[in-house]
Amino acid sequence: MEIFAVFGLINGIVALIIGAFVFLKNRHSFENQLFTLFSVSIAVWSLSYWRWLSADTLSDALFWIKFFTVGSIFIPPLYFHWIVRLLELEKLWRYLSYFFYFFSAIVLGSLALFPESVITAVGAKSFFLHWPEAGATYATYIATYVASVLVSTIFLFNKYFTIVDKTRKSQYLFLLWGSIIGFGGGATNFFLWYNIPIYPYGNFLVSVGLLFWGYAAARYSLFNAKIITTEFFTFILWIFIFTRFLLSETLRDWMITGITFTATVVFGIFLIRSVHGEVSARERTELLAKDLKKANERLKLLDEQKSEFVSIASHQLRSPLTAIKGYASLLLEGSYGKISEKIIDPIRKISTSSQNLINVVEDFLNVARIEQGRMEYHFVPVGIKVLTRKIIDELRPNMDETKLSLVFKADHEKENYVQADEGKIRQVILNVIDNAIKFTPKGDIIVSISKNKERNTVLFVVQDTGVGFAEKFKDEMFGKFNRADNSGKIHTNGSGIGLYLAQEIVKAHKGRIWAESAGEGKGTTVYMELPGV
Repeated sequence: MEIFAVFGLINGIVALIIGAFVFLKNRHSFENQLFTLFSVSIAVWSLSYWRWLSADTLSDALFWIKFFTVGSIFIPPLYFHWIVRLLELEKLWRYLSYFFYFFSAIVLGSLALFPESVITAVGAKSFFLHWPEAGATYATYIATYVASVLVSTIFLFNKYFTIVDKTRKSQYLFLLWGSIIGFGGGATNFFLWYNIPIYPYGNFLVSVGLLFWGYAAARYSLFNAKIITTEFFTFILWIFIFTRFLLSETLRDWMITGITFTATVVFGIFLIRSVHGEVSARERTELLAKDLKKANERLKLLDEQKSEFVSIASHQLRSPLTAIKGYASLLLEGSYGKISEKIIDPIRKISTSSQNLINVVEDFLNVARIEQGRMEYHFVPVGIKVLTRKIIDELRPNMDETKLSLVFKADHEKENYVQADEGKIRQVILNVIDNAIKFTPKGDIIVSISKNKERNTVLFVVQDTGVGFAEKFKDEMFGKFNRADNSGKIHTNGSGIGLYLAQEIVKAHKGRIWAESAGEGKGTTVYMELPGV
């Protein structure tokens, strides 16, 4: 009998601790207030249960029997009401909790006015000195107990298998386990009331059920499996050692178990705190990762919108620029009559500037096409030497103005073919040679083409004696809108996307392009390697 009394004491202590913990977690939450009342009812029942089994006289035993009956009467309706609130069920089911309160009030009133209708007698039964026998009204309490637990469990099962949210799903799972374990263990107290020889050995499971309910009620990081496992087994260990402490019969056992219990509590708290810290750090990391993911998605969206804007704006700009260029050409050709020598040069500058703007707009359009995946390529065998020679001839007037020397080195007898989109590769070659001209105030430019028979590739090289660049800028050379620090001093009108476009086009041709320089003021060498045919 002593072990059953100890179970009652432990259940009462656990109920008070968990009830206080949940209440302090959020004292303004009605669900937490309901759970606290539920825990207090269990505590009243459990502590009265302990005092009843420890009573020496019949009158004391009868007093505590009535007292634990009062505590137990409100356990079922409070639990049902709490579950209904947690599950956010319709008002119809909330009203059902009031019916359970009503039937519990009937039992309470009967106990006060007609106690023999609830407890007919108290006498010795098996190894219990003062065990009660149930009256007719006590069946109302049993029915309320069974109905409230059964309906609550059905609601929980339904919610558990239909809800998608993982956190809520974990909460409902703990509620289910708490109901099965806690109420299943507590139900073993009913059998002897009706002279069924099954003893209340399941009483200790009420504390286990309380742990599950407390976890579910707290609604914080306890749903993490690592924390749950650590705290659950720590609490079970504490309860086991504390039970041993209460059952100690000698001073030596009392001291050993007392010291063991104290040490276990201290180390258990440190263990739980360390696990909480680890999990909190991981959760913060996950939260930051989610925020970063959202920010990246937002940036991606903004980048797409930017590309779309650039594409639309560039299309709108290209038409008037083409018209300006066309009318300037017609004026220079004399289509509108003879013009004076005085305005020929300004018109020529208008034509050149408009062409430069058209080229910039076309570059922006190509960037938008690449970013949107709309860049189209038509691959055919292209003679790289012939193409390069034509581009050099087009650019010679620019070199004549600056008096630069340009040397073209290639095997004149054999053509080197690559599988390419001629227009796109022409744009790359033009861009690289034009850059060499722009950023070489004086000196030489050497363009060379060679064939690597072992690799079956064609290497195109442009070497100049211009401004060069620092080593730190090497990795940024082909970035979008990137320009070397010293480039703006020589050529201020660059957009910084020419080499970016060249790199993307060469990548699409399964080739590679890179640049090298000995440093600022020491020239630049640009290499482009393409698969041969």
